[in-house]
Amino acid sequence: MEFKHVTQRSHNDFLFVLLGFALHQSTVIKGINFSFSDFVVILIVSQIVFLKQSFKLKKIELFFIISLIVYRLIITFYFIIFKNDFIFDFNDIMSNFFKFVIVCFYFLIANVLFYKQQALISLIKSFVITSSIIGFLCILASLIKISFLKQILFFDEIRAQGLMNDPNYFALLQLSALVLLMTLSKESLIKYLTAFVLIGSIFTSGSKTALLILIFISLAYLIFNMFSSKNGKFIVSSLVTILISIFSFTYLYIYTSMFEKILAIPSINRMLSVFVEKSQALNEGGSTRTLVWENGIDIIIYSKTLGIGFVEFTKVGQILNGISLVSHNTYIQILSEWGLFFGLIYFGFLIFLFLTSIKRYTYKNGVIFYLMLTFLLYFISVSFINSRFVALSLAIIWLISNKSFMRDGARA
Repeated sequence: MEFKHVTQRSHNDFLFVLLGFALHQSTVIKGINFSFSDFVVILIVSQIVFLKQSFKLKKIELFFIISLIVYRLIITFYFIIFKNDFIFDFNDIMSNFFKFVIVCFYFLIANVLFYKQQALISLIKSFVITSSIIGFLCILASLIKISFLKQILFFDEIRAQGLMNDPNYFALLQLSALVLLMTLSKESLIKYLTAFVLIGSIFTSGSKTALLILIFISLAYLIFNMFSSKNGKFIVSSLVTILISIFSFTYLYIYTSMFEKILAIPSINRMLSVFVEKSQALNEGGSTRTLVWENGIDIIIYSKTLGIGFVEFTKVGQILNGISLVSHNTYIQILSEWGLFFGLIYFGFLIFLFLTSIKRYTYKNGVIFYLMLTFLLYFISVSFINSRFVALSLAIIWLISNKSFMRDGARA
């Protein structure tokens, strides 16, 4: 798999290749997510320090994160001292604290890890290849019913989760890999076969949100590239692809029983229910989106927009409304835990990154735009507040926005 604008290989890619694989693995032990990527990141940082390579952390990022941690600790102590109607579990508070510190570490460390552009390229290649391999195995396990693969790669009998601990998280990784593949890799048969595998693996996750985002991103990719393409080849190839797809699906629907067989796959049937059941699909099959959104808003109001600090979100929801579930919305979750002030600063940061991605969008380089669009849409339906991958990705996007990084990368 070849990527555009790559002319030089790094002499020390192994750890970054390993990191690309490790980001696909996560497991929960005593309420804390552990990932092999933590160990790899520590190795990379140790190597940089040992070799005495120069790096520096941005003061504005460090100041914001330290201020947020201190603020959340103050709010947590306020709840413990003054909220007598709550029974607080110290283990929950410590678990939330460490989860947040780990995520902050991933955000801060991006500037250290990717001080050269080639290191980032090594990570992206490894990430996409790992996504395609895991995705292929999930498709295989779903179609052929391979029991040992299902035990390793599936959340239950229906939904694949890869090596992660949640099908939605797995779907986000596969969507992100698809975006990276389509926007960065050179045109080839392997590229489109890999894309087919990644799309198929998204369907094995059974994520309704992922399906809607996949459709939206695909339409955006098609429309923007049609208007930005200068030679017209993209327009012609896109129209031909659409016509062939329409003809193929029409033929399958009318003359074969293929659609019935496809719908018989539980994960696909679950995903497509969002079109049949419409709003009802939000609250069936374990989703309960509207219910947990309302619960999250109630927690924001209860905290008087100050947030609940490191107090366990699900425990507060259980006491207020009898709902012990996360908000399934990153924006609501952030406001309920960080408070309005820090939440709005973070939302401003996201808006800045998205507007920057629009400003720099080109036919040949729209990766940041599509990644940001994927994240912002997925945040509506899933809470990724403690996601290592999201934190690292946003930090890299922020780093790429720095023109000095691009200049340094050109010399790497």
